[in-house]
Amino acid sequence: MHYTVYQIMNISNSKIYIGYHQTENPMDNYMGSGKYLGHAKAKYGMENFTKKILFDFDNREEMISKEKELVNENFIARSDVYNLVKGGKGGFTTAACVKGGKISGNIHKVRIETDKKYRVKHMVACAKNIYSMAFLGRNHTDESLSKMSGPRLASKGKNNSQFGSMWITNGSENKKIKRVDSIPEGFYKGRKIIKEEI
Repeated sequence: MHYTVYQIMNISNSKIYIGYHQTENPMDNYMGSGKYLGHAKAKYGMENFTKKILFDFDNREEMISKEKELVNENFIARSDVYNLVKGGKGGFTTAACVKGGKISGNIHKVRIETDKKYRVKHMVACAKNIYSMAFLGRNHTDESLSKMSGPRLASKGKNNSQFGSMWITNGSENKKIKRVDSIPEGFYKGRKIIKEEI
């Protein structure tokens, strides 16, 4: 296994991206996964990017440490780089992937348990998938459609518990008021999700 720190260069404008990559073949076709780098590849075309292996280590710790050393605050502040965050935090590893590019079960499980943003994103994606698959391939009779729409129609307009109300916030406190009431000073329309609510 090779533990590499690589540099991608856009030959059109000399902008660079430094990252790390764990792989069996250091000269594979992996060309980085940074957000801005991805936009640049789409804009300029892959043919305008070159890859150079800067370091090839025997273990993951040295690889991550070297990327962290190179991709520091001064580096990401430069105008000629695509890196958005300091090194030592992200990275792609072929060992973490399975066919189809899906993250293997163990890594997925660890991220679900430790990364709140990842967990929420995963839950939303699962809910959308379940919802979209619920009626896949089903044909409903007119009677079934009527039964399904009945409850929705019954809670429409004035019959809806939210009818005539709105959320307001001051950035740290949320309140629900009647639409006809005036908004208190320091508050504005909307609702801010507060950490305790999650």
